[in-house]
Amino acid sequence: MTLEQRMSLFSRMNQIGRSVGIHFKGGGMIGNTRNAHRLVHLCGTQSPEVQSALVEKILEAYHELEKDISTKEVLTELAVDAGLDAKQVREWLNSELAADVVDEEARKNKEEEGNTGVPRYVIQNVHRLAGAEDPSEFIEIFAKVKEDESQP
Repeated sequence: MTLEQRMSLFSRMNQIGRSVGIHFKGGGMIGNTRNAHRLVHLCGTQSPEVQSALVEKILEAYHELEKDISTKEVLTELAVDAGLDAKQVREWLNSELAADVVDEEARKNKEEEGNTGVPRYVIQNVHRLAGAEDPSEFIEIFAKVKEDESQP
């Protein structure tokens, strides 16, 4: 991606983000997110609500607070804020639990044709959106899904 493309993407993300109360910053540390993905997966085995809260906290920490979400310390702090027990989180992060699941998902995503951005949304295993899309794109897909379901 060229500098011009990155600037355009960041500008678009900022515009969309501001419209929903998100204030993106560009100074967050970029690092390996494998532990964050493992933690999100493990959290989901206990509570979808806590998993959702953890994802929100991770995204806020990276995009708005410029925290390094590759560190176990930051991930533990975020997980505790989301409602998890600190001891359990440290045990998870110091193990390889869910590594196989996360690695397999990463492999599949890498091999999937047309997978060009994050976040990536797959709707009913048919419709795919990659990157920060305008809400109208989702509305269009949901309308299409509803239309397809109403036909015999």
